[in-house]
Amino acid sequence: LVLLLLGKKNTTAMGMRNGDRRRGYGKDTFYTEHLSKDRALEGIASGEFILGRVNIHPVRRDEAYVVPDDATLTNGKDIYVPSMKAINRCLHGDTVVVELLPKYAWNVQESQAEKKGVELPKGEFQETLGEALMSLNLGSPMRLRHHGETKSKKPQNVYDEDDDAVNELDASFAAVNLKDQGITHRVDIIDDEFLQPVGKVVSILKRQHAWVTVGSVETPLKEINKMIRFVSRDRRVPIILLPKECLPLNFTGKQADIGNQTYIVRIESWPETSQLPVGMIVEHLGLAGGIEAETIALLKMYNIDFSPFPDEIVDVLPSDSWIIPDEELERRRDLREECIFTIDPPTAMDLDDALSVKANGDGTYTLGVHIADVTYFVEEGSPLDKIASHRATTTYMTQRSYPMLPRVLSETLCSLNGGRDRLAFSVMWVVDKNANVLDEWFGRSVINSCTKLSYIHAQNVLDDPDIVWNVNEDDEDGTRHGEFFPPIYGNHTPEEVKNCIQDVSRFAKVLRQQRVATGAVRFAKTKLYFPDLDPNTKEPLSIGVYEMRESNRLVEDFMLFANRSVARFISQHIPDKALLRRHPPPNEDKLALVTKHLADVGIHINTSSSKKLNESLEKVAAAKTDLENQAVHSLFVRSMNLAEYFCTGDGMEEEEWKHWALAFSHYTHFTSPIRRYADVIVHRQLQFVLDMLNGKEGITTYSTSKVSSLADVCNERKKASRMAQDGSGLVFMGNFVSRFGPYTKRAIITNIENRRLTVLLDGLAVEDKVMLDNKDERALLFQEDPLKMRITWLNTGIVQDLKMLDMVEIKLSARMNSQMRYEYKIELLPPLQSNVDEDVGDDVEEYDYDDVEEYDEDVQDVEIISSDHEDEDEDIDDVDDATSSLDDSDIA
Repeated sequence: LVLLLLGKKNTTAMGMRNGDRRRGYGKDTFYTEHLSKDRALEGIASGEFILGRVNIHPVRRDEAYVVPDDATLTNGKDIYVPSMKAINRCLHGDTVVVELLPKYAWNVQESQAEKKGVELPKGEFQETLGEALMSLNLGSPMRLRHHGETKSKKPQNVYDEDDDAVNELDASFAAVNLKDQGITHRVDIIDDEFLQPVGKVVSILKRQHAWVTVGSVETPLKEINKMIRFVSRDRRVPIILLPKECLPLNFTGKQADIGNQTYIVRIESWPETSQLPVGMIVEHLGLAGGIEAETIALLKMYNIDFSPFPDEIVDVLPSDSWIIPDEELERRRDLREECIFTIDPPTAMDLDDALSVKANGDGTYTLGVHIADVTYFVEEGSPLDKIASHRATTTYMTQRSYPMLPRVLSETLCSLNGGRDRLAFSVMWVVDKNANVLDEWFGRSVINSCTKLSYIHAQNVLDDPDIVWNVNEDDEDGTRHGEFFPPIYGNHTPEEVKNCIQDVSRFAKVLRQQRVATGAVRFAKTKLYFPDLDPNTKEPLSIGVYEMRESNRLVEDFMLFANRSVARFISQHIPDKALLRRHPPPNEDKLALVTKHLADVGIHINTSSSKKLNESLEKVAAAKTDLENQAVHSLFVRSMNLAEYFCTGDGMEEEEWKHWALAFSHYTHFTSPIRRYADVIVHRQLQFVLDMLNGKEGITTYSTSKVSSLADVCNERKKASRMAQDGSGLVFMGNFVSRFGPYTKRAIITNIENRRLTVLLDGLAVEDKVMLDNKDERALLFQEDPLKMRITWLNTGIVQDLKMLDMVEIKLSARMNSQMRYEYKIELLPPLQSNVDEDVGDDVEEYDYDDVEEYDEDVQDVEIISSDHEDEDEDIDDVDDATSSLDDSDIA
């Protein structure tokens, strides 16, 4: 492709036919040389090139999109990069410099025009182009993805053994050379609104990807030029060539045994002469499928730093017996006598938030949210701060957490443990009985939590206000499961604590109602839960869906209240550098499509505003079953845009700062500094503002550009952490089902397309696709309409009509796929009787098995609750990661 665009001759890099070079390693140039940094920056400044970040397609790694830093340069469109040569050795997340191809090589977005009712000109271009390509022997026009021409049924991969794919991908862009041959191009008379820019990478300014990946050796072994092939689990990473001698010497068994092992591989080089990168094995993790090996693989795959904190950092931290200095106590508001308590998961160790409520005797109340003061121990710019800013978040895998901060801080000195004096950053409000704020106070404090409650404890009090507070300190297991209550410290009594819990709940409900009244929408998203793990192997012994209680919601309501208050305060006083969190309105096209599909099955949703949407969803919840309600919510979650951190000085209008789902004009993250670096930044900004208002000289190095850069890091690390966490859920789910399954489950249909059903499983937080095939020799017949399907089960003659939100029976099993990852297999089971009255007759077409795509291994959607962590202030932020690979076009 690049050789064609540059007008160079068709060298052997294009037409190699002799094995070694065609398959990735030779002396001839395959890629173009990257431009120097100075030349690239010069081109960006002159408008010749465009700077952006590359997103490799999650399934077809020979395609990518570049998101421009300045979207105005491309009419708000991402840049499509169509082949390995055009991607030019960059990896997912890299900051790259792109040169746009001439406009006559851009994509025509036929579907966008159809949605807007615009008829694009056709002309004779397609036929002429196809004939020209064939006459030039540049490949079949079936390969073309441009100018609205026909697509191939199944995308080829340049790493398949069919090496003609390389030539065909190159041929698809030969159109750029046909302009000189007098061919008229459609794009000359098509509006830019319906064109997607196409380009090629000419330089890599910053490598975001670590060049380290996890996977397995491809078997059977095919030695090429003393190299073997390594397949990464991340399908965005190309095949990596390994010297054969790097395999462990103890592999003397079957080749399959080699392929079943999991390795960490580092890319060592990727010269212009090699179609594929060359790497070395740096670590052998063990047999694929093992809990520990899979956990380490996921952490490495998503570049999660789980290395031990350096001794020189840990050694200078205070010990766990540290006592707050007297001079520090004098600088803070002393709240140690107040009835303040924590509510967390039973096994949580990093307790970073506590609650309080107090009647003032005049009809008003003082509400309090008290957050661990991490910044007292983590000085801005210190070595520990740099590590924390790089990690940006604690990662919660199913069986354990990998902390952002050393455990002596996260679980001891900063953790608001019961009966211990702890430093806090507090937000306190004086409110009336309707939670209207009369006054508010922000400041540093010292607290002593009177008890450590679990969600179960708090819920028991809410369910039975007269419950007896039995304490058995020796029965740790009983306490954890709520059979006994934890001890109460200080001069507080069980009755006082129980009354406070009920008051907190009452105010939480009022705050929730206020949010709903202003337009907040809440999605009922189920989460997978593994309550019991084998103490030795950590393998799951049971599985279920986590139950959200009122006690969970009351904590969430108070955290949201605090986050909004802090966001308003800091953005008012430092409007050019405050770190906030925004949630853009949903994708209108996706929202309209979901609404139409639901209307087709009798569910009418008003999406004119978030308030109307929430009202409609509440009506659905009242009229439908829990599973139907979950399915409807799942459909709408997928139409949501992602919430993100941003700097208020980035140039956005204040209207764009809004958090759509929460219906907040200003929002940030303040309440979890132990596990989120964004909250650490916000704590420092809040103290800076307080110092400034008190006439003190605030100390901070946070410029607008630095806050903007840190926001990008926090966004990227949050997403990576969630991907690793969800991957952990898949591993544990696959392990459990493979050992104890298969299971027969009821499921509800959430989509029908391309001879596939997407179903949500009852009783499990799993949504996946069902391929209809003949592997079980049941010989299905079917006919399709949009979102409808008719199946004839030939062995019984039963005819089954299926549509959105229909219930079906499925069989769930699990296996290791070709990339040595657990995947579910969901098999549709025949019904006991037909649900169709009329005779199917001759209208039924035979199932075209040859036209079925390969099983898509990246469509599984599962969300887990870690054994020691539950989000209490995420709300729509759980939607952040809900755009799953069910719709992999989201990569654009």
